[in-house]
Amino acid sequence: MQIALTAQAAAPARTTGAAVELAPASALATQCYHEVNASGGLRIRSGPGTGYSVVGSYTNGATILAEVSTTNGFRKVGTDRWVSAAYTVRVGGLPRES
Repeated sequence: MQIALTAQAAAPARTTGAAVELAPASALATQCYHEVNASGGLRIRSGPGTGYSVVGSYTNGATILAEVSTTNGFRKVGTDRWVSAAYTVRVGGLPRES
């Protein structure tokens, strides 16, 4: 089942006590969901290139929130966390746990 979301609803949530705060819709203007398309999984690196150290990985099929733009063929997925854009496919909807 595909669920259509507004940018506000799709933004990452932050819990503060009993309330849940959604990131502003503008937060997704530079980010969108991508699906990992790498049969052996996708390495997360500390910078935008293969010369940077591996700091983690995503499983094939995982949905991740990443920058729309790329640097040296890599997408930023967090602070000092980058993945090869060649192994991501832009998708919509809710993220799946990896």
